[in-house]
Amino acid sequence: MYIDFSDYEEFNQKVNKELKGQFVSPGYVCNKYNVSRQLVHNWIVRDNLINSYRYEGPQGYFICIPISEVEKIYDLRIKKLIEKRKEDEDS
Repeated sequence: MYIDFSDYEEFNQKVNKELKGQFVSPGYVCNKYNVSRQLVHNWIVRDNLINSYRYEGPQGYFICIPISEVEKIYDLRIKKLIEKRKEDEDS
C-alpha cells in the first residue's frame, strides 16, 4: 500500500529519520529480483504485499520502499518465482 504524504518535510522526516535512510526505489527492487516495474507496483497496490512511502509535489515525485519490505518480498514472492522458473526449465 502507498502511504502518501502531502508535505515534503514530513515525508523527508519519515524516510530519513525514522527509516534511517534504509530504503530503496521501486527500480532497485526490479533490478535486484529481475522483475518488472509493473509487478512491483502490483505488489504495492493490488496485492497490498508491501508498504511504500510516496510524495508528489514541487520537489518532485518520490517512492521509497523500506529495506524491511524488500526482505518481505523475497520471503513471500521471490522464492516462489525462483522455484517456478526452475520447474519451467526442467520441463
